[in-house]
Amino acid sequence: MEICIYSSDKNLIHKLESFLNQFLREKNINFRISKINSYDELNINKFIDILFIELNDNIPFKILESIPTIYISDVLFYTLNDISQKNTILKPINYKSFCNVFSIFFSEFLENNKRNKSLILEKINEFSIDNNFKFDGKYKESKNNIKNINSSCILYIENLNKNKVKIFTEKNSFEIDESIDLFEKNLKNNFFRCNKDFLINIKKLSKIGRDFVIINDYKIKVDKNKFKILKNSIIDILKINF
Repeated sequence: MEICIYSSDKNLIHKLESFLNQFLREKNINFRISKINSYDELNINKFIDILFIELNDNIPFKILESIPTIYISDVLFYTLNDISQKNTILKPINYKSFCNVFSIFFSEFLENNKRNKSLILEKINEFSIDNNFKFDGKYKESKNNIKNINSSCILYIENLNKNKVKIFTEKNSFEIDESIDLFEKNLKNNFFRCNKDFLINIKKLSKIGRDFVIINDYKIKVDKNKFKILKNSIIDILKINF
């Protein structure tokens, strides 16, 4: 599920990210949050499932009806404009006011978008990579009860906290109760730790910049002190392939 926040208020963005993480992780929902601060960026992004937008006089909010939207508004703007009450969170927001609106909105969203029900994570008992790298903890995955995947299918691995990661493939995502350090140790060939939170599959890179890489349209930061090492790793892989 792709969630987008349209706001220039860093404090508001931080609150929404925190609230969404708490709300959706409790419900075992697979999601990704992006942030934009211009209407042009909104037009370019064709893959938004839910939009959070901070309303003001510069935003033509009625044009956004094609995207399921939660509005963030102050009382004055809300009073002077024709805005849906049930989809609006009034400032200043807190987790209770967020949940009062978003819980109803999200239930209706799932009901109206049957495909998103596949994003609800299911528990599985066993999991291994390449039938070799095995785990004994709790695992959750997004669609089918897949018990083994090939490491070549992994796009990247994201660190969620000290002892939990999320593995992204082209078709699925898995949450696993292990540290990202363990994956870095076991997945050596073609994998690179580009920052403390991401382990990437070099063979899945679609674009590389001075401080970022893009995999499957997702932008991932590369630490400055690791860029040269990454570049050399890419060259080494190319030499092997040719």
